[in-house]
Amino acid sequence: MVLGEYRMVQSFLVPLELTELIPKNHICFFIADMVDELDFRKLEKKYRYSAGKPAYSQHMLMRIIIMASVDGVFSSRQIMKLTN
Repeated sequence: MVLGEYRMVQSFLVPLELTELIPKNHICFFIADMVDELDFRKLEKKYRYSAGKPAYSQHMLMRIIIMASVDGVFSSRQIMKLTN
């Protein structure tokens, strides 16, 4: 179990952001930076004003696929279970 730092004047018992629970050198931050460098403008332009429910962010989906691959998960059904 990981214990957080105790401060007498703290106003929250849990961190405001989940990233505060992840070590700063975790590979997910590298993957996020790498995906942020990719250009999705052409794809976003194609689907921007199409009918139907709004799609998930291409950045988020690409991060999930790469992170799953790094963790050795290649089954789309298994990836779905892990993201839920």
